[in-house]
Amino acid sequence: LRMVELRQCQTDVDKHEGELQQAGNQLDYYQELRIELASWAGALRELSVKIQPIQEATKELHQLKNPKSEWTHWENDAVFELSKTEDIQVLGRKSPVKQEEKESKVDEFGRNVKSKSQLERESRHRIRDLCRAEKSLQGYESDALILLSQEREWRDREEALQKAMAVATEALEQTYRCPKNLISIFLKWKERYPEDYQNCHAGMSLADLVSILLQAEINSNKLNHPLYFQKSKNTLIPIMEMLKNVSSDSQEATPKEDTPLYRIMDKVLIPTFEETLSAYNILSSCQSDSMASYYLLLLEYIPLPNIMMDKLTKQFIECCRENLSGIAIPLINPNKKKPKFWNSDLEQEAFEYATKIQKVRIQKILVILFDYWVPVLGDSLADPILDFTSTQFLYLCLESDKEIFVKIWEKIECTNWLSQPHHMVVAAPLKAAASHFLANTRTNDM
Repeated sequence: LRMVELRQCQTDVDKHEGELQQAGNQLDYYQELRIELASWAGALRELSVKIQPIQEATKELHQLKNPKSEWTHWENDAVFELSKTEDIQVLGRKSPVKQEEKESKVDEFGRNVKSKSQLERESRHRIRDLCRAEKSLQGYESDALILLSQEREWRDREEALQKAMAVATEALEQTYRCPKNLISIFLKWKERYPEDYQNCHAGMSLADLVSILLQAEINSNKLNHPLYFQKSKNTLIPIMEMLKNVSSDSQEATPKEDTPLYRIMDKVLIPTFEETLSAYNILSSCQSDSMASYYLLLLEYIPLPNIMMDKLTKQFIECCRENLSGIAIPLINPNKKKPKFWNSDLEQEAFEYATKIQKVRIQKILVILFDYWVPVLGDSLADPILDFTSTQFLYLCLESDKEIFVKIWEKIECTNWLSQPHHMVVAAPLKAAASHFLANTRTNDM
């Protein structure tokens, strides 16, 4: 009996010695891990402080480059000038016209005194003329309201910000600049002690640390930014693939919200796209192509249906709706002939804008939405596009601009929107206009 007890005790001793050895090794590993992660956290905390003001300055620059406010001013100026000589109809956004400004003011010496707003209109007119003269543009291009000197200034600021970001990242040791080094630390931890890794939500900590490096990547290389995104030349995808591999190895019980990939999307990539919406120039085909490619990249890693992506999609659709509804469209009596003499250069410019420039500009916006965003978002864009086309764009083309309308009609026909029951109301005027224009086209051909 005592021999049995002795053997049992010896077995227990061996077992506990093994457990003690394992606990000792585990303790040594976690001590080394603590020191290593503390170094990473300190380095990335320092980097975060440095890049934050650079990020804010970059965001401000992107918003400054969006010519939306200049287009709004031009719409207001055209409405004001045209309303001085005739009653016009304005569709969409109602442009503010102060009645008291229509009359010339004379001071006590008999001099014609211009109001501050009139001086501002004349200044904007000179800038628009200079822009078109510098670049030999028609006036409806995406950069038609941006001076060459402004472009050079923005380019210089952009280069300065990228140099500042390079200085901030190069101040770190090479080891702490590479996301792969950080991810490999967490991968080893996960392989060695998966239960501990799971219990302490290490994946969330990994994403929080990598997010700082990812933000630095986005601001260091403009091809990583949604406005200039190029999938073949960006440096985000390798990082995302590593995080995807870490996340895909997670235990089935782990909620996807706790995976590093989901966390990094929620913390960096989706907010970057949301912030970019205020800087997005909807008249730019290059920006539209980049933004659509960036959106598709997000869908690759978090496909629909998903709460975050659903919210982002709704935000973009609302952005499109606001851009379209925010356009003021002055309509001139189609029977009015072009005057032989103009009262001012502003009046001539307003007439040119109302009869030509705004039509081509709005057509271009719709074409961009159909070419770049409808293939991505599909029927989600049907309501804002059809509402705008049937209630505003259609009236702009009613008289003589059948080519402008037919091009948009062909885009609409490529979808199945007009056959859907809930679009019957907006479909009716579009179908009638299409029948009218196409019938005239066949008659002219005969």
